[in-house]
Amino acid sequence: MIDELQIRALGVIEDATLELASGLTVVTGETGAGKTMLVTALQLLLGARAPAGLVRQGEAGAWVAARFTPVPEAAREWTDEPELVVERELRAEGRSRARIGGRLAPVGALTEAVGAEVEVHAQGEHARLTRPAEQRALLDRFAGAAHAEALAAHRAAYAELLEARARLQRLDDDARERQRTIDRLRHELAEIEAVDPDPASDNDLVARLAVLEHAEELAGAAHRAATSLGSDGAGEVLGEALDALRKLPAADPVLDDAHGRVLALVEEARDLAMTLRAHADELAADPEEVELLRMRQRDLHELFRRYGTDVGQVLDHGAAAAKRLLELEDEDADAGTLEHRVQQLETAALATAAAVTAGRADAATRLRGAVDALLGQLGMPHATFHVELPAAEISTAGAERVAFLLAANPGEPPAALDRAAS
Repeated sequence: MIDELQIRALGVIEDATLELASGLTVVTGETGAGKTMLVTALQLLLGARAPAGLVRQGEAGAWVAARFTPVPEAAREWTDEPELVVERELRAEGRSRARIGGRLAPVGALTEAVGAEVEVHAQGEHARLTRPAEQRALLDRFAGAAHAEALAAHRAAYAELLEARARLQRLDDDARERQRTIDRLRHELAEIEAVDPDPASDNDLVARLAVLEHAEELAGAAHRAATSLGSDGAGEVLGEALDALRKLPAADPVLDDAHGRVLALVEEARDLAMTLRAHADELAADPEEVELLRMRQRDLHELFRRYGTDVGQVLDHGAAAAKRLLELEDEDADAGTLEHRVQQLETAALATAAAVTAGRADAATRLRGAVDALLGQLGMPHATFHVELPAAEISTAGAERVAFLLAANPGEPPAALDRAAS
């Protein structure tokens, strides 16, 4: 319960503290004494909107607070203390602020924390009966548990329909941009596939092209080197060294070792000379092959300019483009599937709405009989109560509106409650 209410600079109240006890508390006073401000303060602490002009003239702001003991169950998360203090501060210029348990909180959190602890019955509260939403809610409650289940099923079905429609709308909104992206990705993949980069051969393309472009110079160098090594691999210097060590007057371990090593050099030189001659013969310039490699180099450079600095990066870009293209094409396919799904959900929502309509129609008949019986007890034996269910566009509430009408006197047509009832 509320133990204490404090108000400062709110309307006509400059500063007041109201201590409440269990049981009935009556606050009386002449017009203008501030009774309405007490109710207004309570409503502010329950999260009501603060209309302009509540702050006392000449003050920068107003402040209201209430102390609850024990702490309401819905507010346990806000404090560990045995009591709870909620506050609302209004500014003459600027937004209001709320605190729960000394902590800043959204104004809406006041309703969640302490809304169940206070119930305000004000003049004109009965006027809620004239609101279509309230009439629908009353009829649905009167309809019973089975109708409540039907209404919950419809709300779930309609929520699923709205979600599917929203997804389809997003796909439709994005369709043009998605198609542009699909076309671009297909073009990029076609360019990469036309060149078909191959790390095994293209990474050394520059080196192979350089060899072919200088084939004559390289072949000449190989021939000259092979000639210098001699036909048998023993060039002039090696030949003289081998001849000097071939016939020795006496065995000398060092010279014997030197002879073996020179002989090995001669064998190596012979192999090298043969290799150089064979390579020189292979280095014949092929203008057609050179031109093909130059064309491929140009194609690869064009890919490098657009999609990466080497073959590996181009292939990575192609793999990413292929993956994204597949996703976008799947989204296009999803759009067609989703259209069919929306149609199914619309049919399902119409079916659940029809069940709600049937429940309301049955409840309307029963409610009319019950109210007519009560009108007789109120001394209005000729008054009749009516419930109309005009069709409306399907929504989360169903496929009809609910309207309460009253025919107060015999021969009078039924009229809406705000016109027929006083």
